[in-house]
Amino acid sequence: MSSLVERALGFLAGVIGVVAPVWFLLAIGREHYEDITLLYVALVMASAVGVAASAWKHSRTGLSGWLVALWISTIVLLAFNVLGLASVGIFLLPATLLALISCLVGTLSRRRSVSE
Repeated sequence: MSSLVERALGFLAGVIGVVAPVWFLLAIGREHYEDITLLYVALVMASAVGVAASAWKHSRTGLSGWLVALWISTIVLLAFNVLGLASVGIFLLPATLLALISCLVGTLSRRRSVSE
């Protein structure tokens, strides 16, 4: 059950982390952003895809390497959330919270399986 929750939360975090920056770019219009904004959005989307992929792989395999990748992707997403808090960061807050919960579920399920 916990692997399903981890997978679902990671997937939702990935979807929101990809859709929110694109929606933000479409909302502000092309004339209002620069190349650095596009770089920021691309890196945010890459970290969101990293969260979704590593949550899926960890929930399927249970390997600790995928849990480490999930935590790293989540920390990167959190850093981008803090960096862009005045603009797009507020839209990334749900994705970041879902990614953190997915990490915690993955860590707790990992600890439970090691102790058994």
